[in-house]
Amino acid sequence: MKAIDRTFTIYPFFGSRQIRAYLRREEVVVGRHRVRRLMRLMALEAVYSRPQNSQPHPEHKVYPYLLKGTMIDRPYQVWCADITYIPVRHGFLYLVAIMDCATRKVLAWRISMDGRGRCLDNIFIVPLWRSLKQEAVYLTELQGGFQTKRVIQQWISFYNTERPHSALEHQTPAEAYWADKNEKQAA
Repeated sequence: MKAIDRTFTIYPFFGSRQIRAYLRREEVVVGRHRVRRLMRLMALEAVYSRPQNSQPHPEHKVYPYLLKGTMIDRPYQVWCADITYIPVRHGFLYLVAIMDCATRKVLAWRISMDGRGRCLDNIFIVPLWRSLKQEAVYLTELQGGFQTKRVIQQWISFYNTERPHSALEHQTPAEAYWADKNEKQAA
């Protein structure tokens, strides 16, 4: 319970799955159901909202999904990009990121105070925005660009190097990204 409390205090957006994966990385072997039961006993509930996926307008044309049937299983095979806005005290800033789809590693990101962006294929990156906003942006009263940049930089570093992903067999994006690179060099 102490390990769960310590982890939850640092990462209040972690649910039982994420806490279990994080604790296993620290060599604390515990099952998800036990973590869930203890979290319930401790009255701990992750701070997040349920995904609200957008519904397409019935008159909008539906374009074919070009990656349908493609097995995305190695770094540099498919990248995705998207743009979102980050609310700050006096308006908002734009944020764009490029992500490797196989490893979920954020390869690049920038903030802009003007301009427009278009997303093409954002199936992998939309959850990144939701996590960033729920785990960092909405938990901080952002005053302006410099503070926002620092908060995003710290969170993306955490996301790439510390935050385990169930889709990556509980590896971090950086571990998954570099594991494939090292396997290819060894071969």
